[in-house]
Amino acid sequence: MLDTYADETYYAEEYLCGRDAVIQAAYPFYARDATQRIRAATCGNIDESNVPDCVKMCCCEIAELLYTAEQNAKRSAV
Repeated sequence: MLDTYADETYYAEEYLCGRDAVIQAAYPFYARDATQRIRAATCGNIDESNVPDCVKMCCCEIAELLYTAEQNAKRSAV
């Protein structure tokens, strides 16, 4: 079983397409959480021996959303 559907290299080189990274630290943590959420939503029906690009992109997007939500919650708590 894969740790994440999209590793940090994929995030930086493929997903971002030259944009600045939203996730400034701990990308693997957020990607792992995103992967677990995708697995749950798809009932584990992703072929992990050949993860499609659309799933990798989705993993990166969800990871960014999770990171952003956490950062916003930290700012609101202050």
